[in-house]
Amino acid sequence: MNKWVFCVLTLCFLLTASAVEVNGKWKIVLDAKSSLQEQVAASELQKYLEKVTGKKLPIVRRGSPALIVRGNPALYIEEWQIKHQKDGNILISGGMPRGVIFAVMEFLERGVGCRFLAPDYDYIPKKTSIQLPDHFEFKGRPYFDKHDFGWGTNINLSGHMSMFRVKRKSNAFMTSPRLGSFERDAFHVHTYYLYTKDLPKEDEDCLSLTKDGKRLYPRSSSGPGQLCFSNPKTLKLVTRKFEEITSSHIAWMQTNGDYKGTPIPTVWAFSQNDTPAYCHCKGCKALYKKYDGVSGAMLYLTNKLAEEVEKKHPEYYLQAEAYQHTEKPPKGIKARKNVIIRLCQLGAEWGQHLRRDSVRSINHPLNAAAKKNIEEWAAVSENLAIYDYWNVYSMSYSCPMTNIYPLADTIKYYAKLGKIKRFYAENGIFRGNSDVHGNFKDLRNYLGMKLLVDPTLDTNQVIDEFMTLYYGPAAKPMKELLDHISNAMDQQKSNISFHGVNNKYLNKEFFLQSEKILAAAEKAAAGNKDILARIGQERIPYDITMLIRGERIGFPIDFAKLEKCLTENCVRAVKKYISYQQKEAIENTLKFIKVSALRLPVPEQFKGRKVFCDMTWNKFSAESSGWTDMIEDPEAAGGKARIHTGISPRIGVLKLQTPDYHKRGMLFKLFDPNSAKRLQAEVRLTREQLPKDGKYHWYKVGVTPVNPFTAIHIHDFEHIQINFGSAADINRPGQKCEIWVSIKLRGPSYVPGSKEQDAILVDRIMMLEK
Repeated sequence: MNKWVFCVLTLCFLLTASAVEVNGKWKIVLDAKSSLQEQVAASELQKYLEKVTGKKLPIVRRGSPALIVRGNPALYIEEWQIKHQKDGNILISGGMPRGVIFAVMEFLERGVGCRFLAPDYDYIPKKTSIQLPDHFEFKGRPYFDKHDFGWGTNINLSGHMSMFRVKRKSNAFMTSPRLGSFERDAFHVHTYYLYTKDLPKEDEDCLSLTKDGKRLYPRSSSGPGQLCFSNPKTLKLVTRKFEEITSSHIAWMQTNGDYKGTPIPTVWAFSQNDTPAYCHCKGCKALYKKYDGVSGAMLYLTNKLAEEVEKKHPEYYLQAEAYQHTEKPPKGIKARKNVIIRLCQLGAEWGQHLRRDSVRSINHPLNAAAKKNIEEWAAVSENLAIYDYWNVYSMSYSCPMTNIYPLADTIKYYAKLGKIKRFYAENGIFRGNSDVHGNFKDLRNYLGMKLLVDPTLDTNQVIDEFMTLYYGPAAKPMKELLDHISNAMDQQKSNISFHGVNNKYLNKEFFLQSEKILAAAEKAAAGNKDILARIGQERIPYDITMLIRGERIGFPIDFAKLEKCLTENCVRAVKKYISYQQKEAIENTLKFIKVSALRLPVPEQFKGRKVFCDMTWNKFSAESSGWTDMIEDPEAAGGKARIHTGISPRIGVLKLQTPDYHKRGMLFKLFDPNSAKRLQAEVRLTREQLPKDGKYHWYKVGVTPVNPFTAIHIHDFEHIQINFGSAADINRPGQKCEIWVSIKLRGPSYVPGSKEQDAILVDRIMMLEK
């Protein structure tokens, strides 16, 4: 059993006849020269024992019987040891700086029976005293060296969520010294930009070369360029810049209040920018051929840098990403011992390349290729990490979905593989408009955190305990709801789609049964506003789907009641999780719900026609791609529109392919990539045909079958793309529709004398059945 294996109870609590009783006569002993983390640990112990017993144990320097809280430098930084000593006192000790806090949390959970279930709820048993077995000792540490996940936009992990995450023994993105947290990894991801952001002209051959022979300067961590892997100058550049970047960062840490006095990071991200671009120079192509792909060239440069770094800093590791074009494992090359390869398990929703179904287990047949990638990378690298995805991205709205059982199965697989010591997942709670993304997020966070500490835990036992403590009298129907969603998803043999009701399991019968279960849960919890609020959170994905697509599903809807219920539940969820920009998040939520419930009138010119789908911003906001952003516009249908100015909102730089971008006419294209006839329709308007009043006008584009990947492209360079995924109907695949789009052209290039910035705005798309 290696050092990464979780240490279990050494003398089982249950196998001892005698017992020790911790009562109000006990004291909490803290050394006179205790650290800040030891003080926090003692304070938390005192607070929770008072909640349990009603007695506030004093924190003193000496005394007996005592709970002694003490850091132990001999233990690993996150290791804990709890022992009933021969003198009758109980020693609660841990590594420094955070192991001692983890030790107190472990004692409260395992010895006292407390459960830290959600950011807004701790289960606290009520007892007059704590009964513990005599002469017990147990010791442990988290299985994964890095073990955490992101919670999503606007959630301040170092703020109101930090203490909860410490209770759950998470360890990433937390830099509060008082909580024993520090930055073990520097820069996280996408760092090539740091090495090239001030690159002089004479060194531009260190940048990636495009197919048409251009060197692309990265403007941010999103690109558009990368590094050239093969140029010997690149290695000299990154070696020099590594010393500059790390020295500067360490100096900043030593003077920054949050980091001052914390250990220097040992893992430094050296990873590609977040763009699919890669170098097409002759030297790099030769490396691709030699090592069977771009990943081999990436590893070649990373190994070279790691070799140089090791000469000065043998304790440092470089962490590189196997991501997008470097996801495929290389051949004929292995990672150096001071290189960590972090494999990014992208989901199935990113375009046509179905890498992995992120809501299925890694052991699911649909994920066979992803599993093969992991095992082949494990053969290439002794230090393997996982960057997981626990959400289905690119959803235009939330719908009932959960991956509780699959993620447990996947984490256990990662642990069994043996080589994976580091784990991080993107785990956003909100889909984008502050409606909760999928179901049972609190359970998912709780179970995920528990298994990242100890993957040997019984999944069903953890789930059952959570349900009992979190939902109380509604535990049985809420467990039934979890199983109802999970079983329905299992019955769908195809990939779980990000296009809402294009998932076959989301049919009328599913929603009718779900409503019965939710009603039973609410009845069981009647009078308990806290539990009703937790049940209400699980209604959000259902109600969002009903609001947007319920009529198509054939579900009976009371829109006024639905809007009221959804508003209350969404606003409550925002206040529960979001710690900053909360007001803006609530405003966005209310606008999204109001527009979705509004049912805008059919434009006069389309009356009498059968409308297949009416898309406004609430439906295509997450379906849009290209250089567009969402803005408020009182003239737009629903009050918002997609805008394109020719400036990328992501990169923030002017990147027009031609200086006369806004001097051209207008081109519309309808694409169905899964059809033999990919281009379904094309309409071009000359400058003379375009209106010059700066108002919204309807444009007929043509006829296309509406399928999950059908899309409209607007303008010559296709910088505006809106997918029709949320419009597609699983019951009528390929329904032919006549497509009309509402567009405003503003600015001096379109409206004579205008003082506004040139822009193209899209606010509405009408699909009329043919």
